[in-house]
Amino acid sequence: MAAARVLATRQYKVPVHLPLDRFVNWAWKENLGRERYEAGRPFRSPMWNFVRACAAHPDLKGLSGTKALESLQKVAVLSPIGKKQLSWYEMFPDSDDPAVEFVTTWSKVRVPAGQDILVYADRMARDKPLKLRNPISEETRAS
Repeated sequence: MAAARVLATRQYKVPVHLPLDRFVNWAWKENLGRERYEAGRPFRSPMWNFVRACAAHPDLKGLSGTKALESLQKVAVLSPIGKKQLSWYEMFPDSDDPAVEFVTTWSKVRVPAGQDILVYADRMARDKPLKLRNPISEETRAS
């Protein structure tokens, strides 16, 4: 149990203090490293880690997927080789339509990178407590 808690609370360092343009370049480069590391894990698309990192940035929090995409499309992502600006198709060559994949993935991210899943679960339990439909005992009926 203790090992699960350590794994669940391990913070992934996300430099949310960076301006959006530098942050997006960091997120994309970080994603390149993760793609190589997670190559044997086909259940996660290359877009997932990128979107999850972007969801942590304060300039993008609370935006819809479409609005977040609009903000990101204004940012120049530079290639590590040659320093040329990359298109979304160059950033995510395995995706048929990176813009659509970004928007659909955005809506699936519940816990942005760098945040604790257990803190999220606690907040959800407080905000939306479970209520029994047909309580059996008198004690659960009263509450």
